[in-house]
Amino acid sequence: MIAYQAYDHPTFSIGDLEDRPPQQNVLLTTPDHFDVIDVKNPYMEGSIIDRHRAKKQWKDLRAVYEQLYHRNLIRGLFVVPGVEGLEDMVFCCNPIFSWTVDGNRCVVLSHMRFPSRQREVEHHRIFFERQGFTIIELEGSGLFEGGGDAIPHPYKRLIWGGYGHRSDRHMYDELAVKLKTPIIPLELVSPWFYHLDTCFNPLDDDTVLICPEAFSESGLKAIRTMYKTVYEIPREDVKTTFSLNFDAVFDEEARRRVAIIQKSQSMVIGILKKENYEVIEVETGEFMKSGGSVFCMKTVMD
Repeated sequence: MIAYQAYDHPTFSIGDLEDRPPQQNVLLTTPDHFDVIDVKNPYMEGSIIDRHRAKKQWKDLRAVYEQLYHRNLIRGLFVVPGVEGLEDMVFCCNPIFSWTVDGNRCVVLSHMRFPSRQREVEHHRIFFERQGFTIIELEGSGLFEGGGDAIPHPYKRLIWGGYGHRSDRHMYDELAVKLKTPIIPLELVSPWFYHLDTCFNPLDDDTVLICPEAFSESGLKAIRTMYKTVYEIPREDVKTTFSLNFDAVFDEEARRRVAIIQKSQSMVIGILKKENYEVIEVETGEFMKSGGSVFCMKTVMD
C-alpha cells in the first residue's frame, strides 16, 4: 500500500495506485462583479475589463457546459452568484478542492494568498455545506489555492500539487493525510505560471501536456517518470493563448472525450484532436486579462 504523503521523488508507478472515477459535476460562478483592480499576476498589469464582453463570454461558456450536461458528459451543473467586492470570484477553481474520502464527498477549503480572495472561501463553504459535502479545514499555517494548484491524475487516487507562488510545499503533507491520497508536489519557477493549471494538464492516465519552462528540474523528472507521453508546449504558446488552461471532460465508458479551450492557433488544439478529443473553442479573452481561462473558471466535484 502506498503511504498517504507528499512525494518529491515518487517511489511508485501509476499501476500501483487505486482507481478513481472522474469527477463529473461542474460549478461556475457568475461574473457580475468581475474586474481587475490590482495586480496579482503579470497578466493583470495594465488590464482594463470590458464587463459587457466578459458577461457574454461567460454566458457562452456556461452554454457549452449546459450542452455537455444534456449530452450526459457531465452529471450536474451548478451556478453560484458572484458577490460584490469579490472581483476574482468568477475563478471558482481556486477557493476549494473537491475529493472523495472513504466514500464521502469532501471539500478542502483553500488558504488564499490575497485578502480579497480569502473572502471567497466562506461563500463556497456555505454552498458546499448545503450540498451535503464534508468540509475539511487545513490546520497548517501556509497557502493552498485549491483546484488551481491541486490537479487530480485521471482515473487514479493521485494528486499533483503546484507550489511556489500561491501554495506552499508543506501544505501537501497535511493534505495527503486528510485526503488519504498520495501527492506529488511540483515547484513552479516562473511568475507567468503561478498556478499549476496554467502549465500542466493531463489528458488521461498516461498522457499530459506541460510547459517545461514552468517547472524545476526535479519537477520535470517526476512528470516524465510518471507519464508515458509528455507533450511539451513552448512557453510563448502557453503564455499568450492560455492553451494549457483547457478543461478536459472524460467519459471513457462511452469513449467520449471533450476539451473546452480558448480560441487560438495553439499547437495544443492539434494535439487534442490527435488524442481523439472533440475540441470546443470558446472566447475567454476578457478573463485572460486577469490571468485565467476555462480551467480557472470552473471547479469540478464528485
